[in-house]
Amino acid sequence: MDRENDSQIRILVVDDDPVIRLLVGETLEREGFAVTAAENGETALAIFAARPCDLILLDVMMPGLDGFAACARLRRTPAGKRVPIVMITGLDDESSIRRAYDAGATDFITKPLNWLILAQRARYLLRASAAMRELAWRVDFQRVLIETLPVPIAVEDARGRCLVCNPAFEALTGQSSTPADATPRASGCPIPKPPAPVAGSAGAEGWRQRVYETEVVRAGAEPRSVMVHQAVFTPPESGESGVISVVLDITDRKKSEEHLRLAETVFQTAADAIMVTNAVGVIKSVNPAFTAITGYRSEEVVGQTPRLLKSGRQSGEFYANFWRSLCETGRWSGELWQRRKNGDVYPVWETIAAVRDRNGRIVEYVAFFNDITARKQAEQAIFHRANYDLLTGLPNRGLLRERLDQALRQARRYHRQVALMFMDLDRFKQVNDTLGHSLGDLLLYQAASRLGACVRDTDTVARQGGDEFVVVLPDIADGRDAGVVAEKIIDRLGEPFDLSGNTVHIGVSIGIALYPDHGVDMETLLRHADLAMYQAKLAGRNTFRVYEP
Repeated sequence: MDRENDSQIRILVVDDDPVIRLLVGETLEREGFAVTAAENGETALAIFAARPCDLILLDVMMPGLDGFAACARLRRTPAGKRVPIVMITGLDDESSIRRAYDAGATDFITKPLNWLILAQRARYLLRASAAMRELAWRVDFQRVLIETLPVPIAVEDARGRCLVCNPAFEALTGQSSTPADATPRASGCPIPKPPAPVAGSAGAEGWRQRVYETEVVRAGAEPRSVMVHQAVFTPPESGESGVISVVLDITDRKKSEEHLRLAETVFQTAADAIMVTNAVGVIKSVNPAFTAITGYRSEEVVGQTPRLLKSGRQSGEFYANFWRSLCETGRWSGELWQRRKNGDVYPVWETIAAVRDRNGRIVEYVAFFNDITARKQAEQAIFHRANYDLLTGLPNRGLLRERLDQALRQARRYHRQVALMFMDLDRFKQVNDTLGHSLGDLLLYQAASRLGACVRDTDTVARQGGDEFVVVLPDIADGRDAGVVAEKIIDRLGEPFDLSGNTVHIGVSIGIALYPDHGVDMETLLRHADLAMYQAKLAGRNTFRVYEP
């Protein structure tokens, strides 16, 4: 029964005779039932609609809506389809009994009532009704379960004819549902048998259960890989063994396995380091290239965070921008510095991507990076060759113009002065012709080194070409400061040079032009500094002159 005990069971007694209602009610209530009474069919329908009951005892002969009509109307309500209805009447002729059952009655009791067995009869009907509901529920549940299961299911008889299959089986094979007359198909079930005996549980027929893999081919469609689970059954009506087949479409799984094998091959053989973390940044796995680049073995980093690679070269602002980009876009790509296990700091180019689940929630991060030390060294070498003099290591003419332009922009913005010094080594040609070009080059190299020692780190010393050099002094407080630097350079270059055992003396002539006094653009300042240098040459060399219009 649906109820745990009789006190929970509600019985509706419908009779126009108040004495009958009273006696039936008292009898059932003494047995622990909850009884509700109604004097006619209309009242019974209203009571049942408001609160359905578990059993209805319904008198047949009543004024207005009689028991037959009331029973028929109760059966048409959703709650009244399965509730047991017992007709109570003094009519015991065959036509009345047939009419009662045609109206939907569950049972029929004739008057006068046997009060001793009434309660037992009620319990029996309730148990029988509960059992029928349970059976109906199980049958319906099994039908719905088979029909709605996404797993293809088919049943064959002993001759291999398809008895029934579910919609998932139809979708997989193109096999239609069993026809209305339930006639087995002579064509059989479109599931290929195993090409050779497969492992299974042996029985009288050689096997009782087996599992094998095969392909289902459907016209005009791609073959599907399937795993077939089969079991032998014997229906009681025929006594002949049949087969129930549960078919798992493993096509996508096999493709996924192939993709996983490919991904694992890429993961293991990639030249780039690959690091996988969970959503909070704890390392889950790394590939061999990670070990080769960082020096850390997998077991040393799994469970750690990428902080163990932190070099300390990036600022807090860098990491703030890094995380902002990663959180907003799910990706970040750029250059950063890392530290190897042995402490070496090296540059990498790294790309990080977030992995999201079906709900869009980040579950993992995957980072790819490679050591770009060689590339940066090559870039630096190219940059150095393009911007620095190969002999002296000083900025060349191109970088000089860039630095001078930058200094002039800053000076215009902050209303400051810039000094431009154009210098030419005195007696260099004599040394070059006498001692040779190699020692001449050595002299230029040493002169450049001494020039660099005479200025600030923010100043620029460049080789203009030949034995000509240019010094840019940005942000000077007074034009006379350039003269102080010029005297320092003259004194330093006036000291003897040791060129592989040969002692030589040279001088330097320096021309100075000031921004904004002697020009406000680069070309004018260079031209005026050059003119001032020639004025120094004419003044006897080894001296400096400030440009005078």
